[in-house]
Amino acid sequence: MLIDVEGIDGVGKTTQCGLLQEWISVLGHEVMILKEPGGTEFGVQINEAIHSESPRSKIAEMYAFLSAKAQLYAQIVLPKLALEYHIISDRGQGSFLSYHHVKTGLELTILSTLMSYATLNTKPSLTILIDTPVDIAIQRNKGKNNPTKFDKMSKAFFEDQRTTFLHLATILPNWIVVNGAVSIEEVFSQIKNGALPFMAMK
Repeated sequence: MLIDVEGIDGVGKTTQCGLLQEWISVLGHEVMILKEPGGTEFGVQINEAIHSESPRSKIAEMYAFLSAKAQLYAQIVLPKLALEYHIISDRGQGSFLSYHHVKTGLELTILSTLMSYATLNTKPSLTILIDTPVDIAIQRNKGKNNPTKFDKMSKAFFEDQRTTFLHLATILPNWIVVNGAVSIEEVFSQIKNGALPFMAMK
């Protein structure tokens, strides 16, 4: 089972992924967390390049993200799914679509087609969107010890990405939206309640 945890930077994805991993493990499943971009030696190298200040075009950067994702799915995701692991992705397909739609202006249908090649048309069983007002997310980002350039994107960018995430939640299957503006415990309670029907299906 592949679970993507999505949301703009600052909504608390990493914290909730950890809590979700603990819960799924208690339920008796093999479970692992992946963080995109990265997760493989090749992906880590690409991630370092992405976070560097090296000049690159928006399209070149998009293909770099896509290359990291392709290697991650080939090397980790698909083999682990075959072994019936539950994989939690800290950022996933929705992040690729929303980020590059806003950054490049490419249509979601084009980005979705490109992503399908990279993932061999593998779709998440569940996507959890942690939705938080941008002002709150930006304030949380200020508390990070080592913020990246992606944490420092403009408020307008985050607003557009949040809007795109919410749009994706209406057009793609198996998405749930939780309110990320409340406490960590309350967010996780929403996630458990939303995820339970999908766990039962599995």
